Amino acid sequence: MVVKLTKERRIYLAILGLGLSGVAVDRLWLSAGPKTASAAATPVAMLDEEPDAEVPKTSSVVSVAKRLESIQSEVGTDAFVIPASWMPKETPAKPDAPGLAGAPAKESAPRHRITSVVGRGDAITAVIDGQFHRLGGKAKDGIRLLKVEKTQALIEVNGQREIIPIVEPLKER
Repeated sequence: MVVKLTKERRIYLAILGLGLSGVAVDRLWLSAGPKTASAAATPVAMLDEEPDAEVPKTSSVVSVAKRLESIQSEVGTDAFVIPASWMPKETPAKPDAPGLAGAPAKESAPRHRITSVVGRGDAITAVIDGQFHRLGGKAKDGIRLLKVEKTQALIEVNGQREIIPIVEPLKER
């Protein structure tokens, strides 16, 4: 089988030839480096120093196994779990929050959790304890969403009002 020498193949052969000739020149005439190389853990003494000079030992070398053990102790066995130190600190809702001043705040931690808020104006829907709740509407679980602000919401459960912090504060658009 005869391969036709096209212009593209000639260019490729010229580039290959230049590369090979560059390697040959480097190895035959320009090689003034060491004959062997070493990957020692301790630094090699400089050529201008005395050969009897003591090479300092470095104590900062940590094995890969030790690094992996330290990571595993922080993360655990599941590599996809986000460490608690990476999560933002949740701040409790302030009882004197502006806009929700008429609602009495409970002393204890909120019993309910808002994980998502979608919509604008009067068409707001929030996910409270995994259930969808429309603004002003009452769901089967007895929770009524009264007001939504940037960092917290006001709900009514069995006639009692509660202020609940939103897990991820709303962003301005």
